Order: sequence, then structure tokens, then C-alpha cells
Amino acid sequence: MVTLTPRDVGLTAIPTGLMTTILRRPQDDEKAKVLIRWTPVKTTNKDELVIYIIEECHHYGKLFLPARLTKWSEWKRTSHTSAEYKNIGELGKWFQFRISAVNENGTLGPSVPSSPLYASSLPKVPRAPDSLKVSATSWGNGRLHLLLTWLKPESEAPIDRYKVTWSILKNLTLSEHHYTLPSVII
Repeated sequence: MVTLTPRDVGLTAIPTGLMTTILRRPQDDEKAKVLIRWTPVKTTNKDELVIYIIEECHHYGKLFLPARLTKWSEWKRTSHTSAEYKNIGELGKWFQFRISAVNENGTLGPSVPSSPLYASSLPKVPRAPDSLKVSATSWGNGRLHLLLTWLKPESEAPIDRYKVTWSILKNLTLSEHHYTLPSVII
């Protein structure tokens, strides 16, 4: 008995690395779209044409319930390794996507589905960081050096930067080398 691999019969691999991200325009969350990306499949022939079939399924509700998802339906065919899904429609909808790689010999089937994605309103603004601490302070050459540390707050969206501001207190003279921060900092 001969065992054949997908490569032996000319089929491409199943796509991997499927990632989805909801893209939003500020103050225009009803026109949000989903960016779908995946890792390209490796082919043995550089001239081999691989078409990716993107399928989606969805359901409405506050909780993700796989049993309520619609049947998988083909949404798009592309030769690229990314696509923007612009048909999110109403808010309150859960989505999943999967990808199949197809060549002239067929397909091995779809990828593992993406993580569930929820089309909600814009994410809430994260609260201020917790446990703000000032340490490792030093004073030299007319400059104050200090180390600020904090705990990252929970957030519905990734936090990619923090804004730190400072100001001079009017009642503090330059000869003073310490100041107790109030217990509440906004």
C-alpha cells in the first residue's frame, strides 16, 4: 500500500496564522471593517497560482454561542494574503472567518476558524494606570531625575502608548528636594 502526501498529488497546504482585527474610523463605528490576514502557503512551483477562498459565519447577541452561528458562506476569492471585510453591518454581531488555499488540483479544506470577533461600538477609554509609583529619584545639575512605574489598566483595545505630563508647583522652592504626591492622581 502506497501512502501519498498532499504534496504528492499536487495539493497546497492549509493556510495558517489566521489573524483578524477590527479597524474603525474615529466617530464612525458603523463603517468599521475587519482586516483578515494569514500566512501564505508554500508552493513547489513558483508559477503555481494559489487562490484563497475566505468564508465567514456570524450571529447576533452579547455572548458568543457557536451553536447560533450561520452556516459557512463564501465571501471572497483572492490571490493576496489579506483582505478587508467591509460588510460588518449592525453592531452586536459575532464573526468568524476561515481560509482555504486552492490550486489547479483542488484544496485540502479550510483553516482552523479565526478567534470570534465582536462588532461592538468603539472601545471604552481605558482608566488611568494603577499603582503609580515614583522611585529612584535624584537631583543633580539643576535637574530632577526619577523613575515612574505603574500597572497597565485593563482595556478593550490594545494600549500602545502612555502620556505623562508634569508641571511646576508654585509653592515649591528650588531648594526643596522632596514632595509628597497626593494620594489621588488623575
